[in-house]
Amino acid sequence: MIRLKRTSAAAAAILALFIGTGAAGAAAPSASIMPVTDMTTGEPCAISDIFPDPDAAISAMESIAVIDMEENGNAYMENRDVTPLPLDRWEADAYGITVRYPAYRLSTFSGRPGAYQFFWYELDGLYDPAFVDGVKTRARESLLVDESEPNGMEASALVSLPGIPVALGDDLFRIAMLYGGGKESDFTTDKQVYRLEDARFRGVTVLTSRDDPAGTGLITEIRSSRLDYNGLYTGVSDQQAVIDIMGEPSAREVIDEDASYYALLPEGEILWYDVGGARLGMLVGAEGLLSVVVLQEGARQAV
Repeated sequence: MIRLKRTSAAAAAILALFIGTGAAGAAAPSASIMPVTDMTTGEPCAISDIFPDPDAAISAMESIAVIDMEENGNAYMENRDVTPLPLDRWEADAYGITVRYPAYRLSTFSGRPGAYQFFWYELDGLYDPAFVDGVKTRARESLLVDESEPNGMEASALVSLPGIPVALGDDLFRIAMLYGGGKESDFTTDKQVYRLEDARFRGVTVLTSRDDPAGTGLITEIRSSRLDYNGLYTGVSDQQAVIDIMGEPSAREVIDEDASYYALLPEGEILWYDVGGARLGMLVGAEGLLSVVVLQEGARQAV
């Protein structure tokens, strides 16, 4: 097995998610006038190359965007007309498809044009599997790898979650400059919680020590309620699926009503795994589905 070093893993998380702008197109639904940039090749393709039924795919993405705007609309300075989706700047990469808005329709508090990223699993049944498999394969082939050290997950540092371009130990101030946000925080009992503005951070929070000055410090925890982790999908996979893929956890932690309040996590049970020197938590909510994936610095002993 080819594994990634700590530095390579952080670079790989960013490398697989190039940022770019697609070619200009018209503003009416049509597969022939909706170019998408395949970010693994830099080449444009038709939206019908990705979605056999573009209208159904667009409708599904608009439904996701509307629900998110109802829940998180206050995260944007300008949030008018989230639908219809703009049709002139689309990007496809290993994790999903990103739609970029003109600033007058959607913009962040830091003044950046808004965007929505939709994970492939959120559009299951709508995309052409051959196209998506090709994108994922090309992205994997482009990753920086290191074959000079022994194999084994235990020796490899896990510092980031798939598709989220930050890593444990990153400087929050630098990350906020890159991706916007990071100015408003909430608190758990021992950490400060921040949201970032880039489209890849929908459903993601990053945490620093509560002892750090607000807006600074090193990231010690990453949480995501929207993630594809090794074939485990938030909101889709159940607890048995987690155990089937990850194995038996090293520890379990019940998140009751009080713990939910103080930890800012949904009620449920976290299955903890010690992976690559980090703590990886799979929080299964009260409804029995994977709700949040948590990555923290440092492994812990089973309890």
